[in-house]
Amino acid sequence: MTEQTTFLDALPTAPRKVTYRIEGKLPGLNELVRASSNHYARSAMKRRYGQAAVAQLRAQRAEPIEALPVDVVFTWTCKNKRRDPDNIASAGQKILLDALQSADVLPGDGWNQIRRISHRFEIGAQDCVEITLTEQCADDD
Repeated sequence: MTEQTTFLDALPTAPRKVTYRIEGKLPGLNELVRASSNHYARSAMKRRYGQAAVAQLRAQRAEPIEALPVDVVFTWTCKNKRRDPDNIASAGQKILLDALQSADVLPGDGWNQIRRISHRFEIGAQDCVEITLTEQCADDD
């Protein structure tokens, strides 16, 4: 028996897109820089926030990404505009990319795993960040 193909088999499949929400306020670059005078304090801060993010990812049943590299979009929601966007994103991005690895969602955060990173900023009722990962299609550049 031969397998039949249809014109639908030739159509490209849409890339898989997943979004995870991390509740709470992550430290900004300024907080990490202040903690940098003490290596142990900085490491403890990154570890504490990273472990909290991993727990939230696991609670959302985050699954490994198959098609690499991915596009990553961080949507930062803040209660107010007291912190600058670059301060929010720089430290938070590192903590969250490491958490995605620790939660076995991404195998790494290098060139082979991440194609593009972008950030969006919004004002809302509570501090949180949504991380959207979009797998690459076979015919994407």
